[in-house]
Amino acid sequence: MEDRDQNQEIPNDMNLGIRDLDDQHKAFFLHVVGLRRALTEGSGGREKLMQTFRFLDTFIEEHFSAEEKYMRRYSYPGILLHKTEHQAFIRSVAEFKHAALDLDGRGEVTSFLTIEVMRHLEQWLTEHIRTIDRKMSVFLLERM
Repeated sequence: MEDRDQNQEIPNDMNLGIRDLDDQHKAFFLHVVGLRRALTEGSGGREKLMQTFRFLDTFIEEHFSAEEKYMRRYSYPGILLHKTEHQAFIRSVAEFKHAALDLDGRGEVTSFLTIEVMRHLEQWLTEHIRTIDRKMSVFLLERM
């Protein structure tokens, strides 16, 4: 990732106060910033999209596992709803990835799909953190 992307800060209202989760959210945020930059500058949107899918594969596994570990450890009552949100996100990413690989395999342009993916990721990131994750973190911080 470029140095200028590293200098971006996640908005304060998206910090939960749980360092490892906040660090993972920041990595997600910076990745989305890089995807937006690649699109606006016209510099390798396709490559950045494929890189985004690789990043998401790792993020989903590591981040969702970390959140779910905290929820189990502290008996978070909203764990089922939270895990349902995670599963919906995993399905949406899988659908986007399948569409991108299909377009790429046929040699077609993925620009419109990249924009759609970027918008979906931005929306999910902000809405999920500001609502679902915020409720979880308030509960967890009282018990940690």
